Amino acid sequence: MTAESENSGILVLETSHEAEIEADALLIHVQLKATSFVQGNAALKESKEIADLVRRLAHVGFPGEAIGVENVSAETAAGLLGKSSHVTYFLRLKVTQTTMIPAVMVVLAETKNLQINRTLWLFSHLEQERNEWIRQCLAVITERARIMAAGLGARVAGIARVTERLETDEQGSLRRYMPVTEGVVRRRSMGIVSGEEVSLGFETIHRERMVQRVTAELRLVPAPAAPRAETPAPPQ
Repeated sequence: MTAESENSGILVLETSHEAEIEADALLIHVQLKATSFVQGNAALKESKEIADLVRRLAHVGFPGEAIGVENVSAETAAGLLGKSSHVTYFLRLKVTQTTMIPAVMVVLAETKNLQINRTLWLFSHLEQERNEWIRQCLAVITERARIMAAGLGARVAGIARVTERLETDEQGSLRRYMPVTEGVVRRRSMGIVSGEEVSLGFETIHRERMVQRVTAELRLVPAPAAPRAETPAPPQ
């Protein structure tokens, strides 16, 4: 162990960067009852009910390739009047143009035997934003450490540990299923029905406050003593 390490200490600094970020896509998970069983994404064309949904979504500009079949279940029940069966399809819709959300939600709300199970807001640019926030936090910590070390008569000899975490308004969940909140849209603007207002029960724009925190533990050692000026020898 060197004399420098014996005299070293730890300086702990934390800083944060706060920003509001807007979701740029939305996943919608729905289930739809149908009359025929078709396996996989072939149901998008071969199931009457799903094909009709795809057609009506295309009418408002939503692409069919953004719809996927996640699962399908079939049930058959026998009764006095014979057998009855129904099929439930579980679909996923990815809306990447948030301006299209109201039109899509209206189509879903008007579809018989369809239930919206959950929605998931997506932040595709979040990692790029976080990298910039972390760089800014580290720059603040570096400058602050230099100032504090100088005031303590020390210098920064190295970094012992660095940690970072991202906090959000809702318990730290970044990609999360959102509760339904109230929203109203005019169908006239989507060319569906003139003048009638429809309550979507859903927010069509989502912003979230996020706080990026960075904590650094820096090792300090005594600053080298300034060289002493030599006393000139007295004249002979």
